[in-house]
Amino acid sequence: MEITKHTDPWVHYTIKDFITYDENCMIYHLCMRNLDEEAYKDKSMFWLDYERDEHSQGEYQNNAPVFCPMPHELNVKIQSQLDQINDYLDIHDLTAWSFNTNLTYDHKDKPLRPHNDDYEKLKQYGAGKIKLLVYIGLNNRPYPNWGTKLYTRADDYSSFAKEIEYEPGTAFFFVPNETSYHGTDFTDGLDGYRFILGAEYA
Repeated sequence: MEITKHTDPWVHYTIKDFITYDENCMIYHLCMRNLDEEAYKDKSMFWLDYERDEHSQGEYQNNAPVFCPMPHELNVKIQSQLDQINDYLDIHDLTAWSFNTNLTYDHKDKPLRPHNDDYEKLKQYGAGKIKLLVYIGLNNRPYPNWGTKLYTRADDYSSFAKEIEYEPGTAFFFVPNETSYHGTDFTDGLDGYRFILGAEYA
């Protein structure tokens, strides 16, 4: 596993092949097999109410979990690679990694605007010290503007700096802080399912 460090516009990291082509395809099809199509179409799977989160008064979310029963061997591999990230960053404490698969919805009236997930401000709510996502998709098609976009200011699309392009199998991770502004801006919409394997060290 080769980790590449980037410093523009703020420190973040990418891993070109966090999972293999075959693993990516398997996860994609497992997500599809377990996706509730009706709940996706009527957006009910993205509605967060008090029963699911005591801090919510009821609102739509941009991402929702999708059950994906991955083989034990793949779970072990992913956990091992997450532990390697700890070694790389030299971050070791009593917290632990958790990961799951999610599906994105393109809410035109509630986009995921630039925000930083600043750990120092959000740790009291159980926020993660490290955040990682892996793009899951079909390798035979392009995904223009599907990636995570990096910014230099909060809630300001004009501060766009670069995009971590949506390439299936690629991982992107960072240590959330006061400058780690990121979000999504699907300028061409989503003409398919944007699955993500997300992990958090919390």
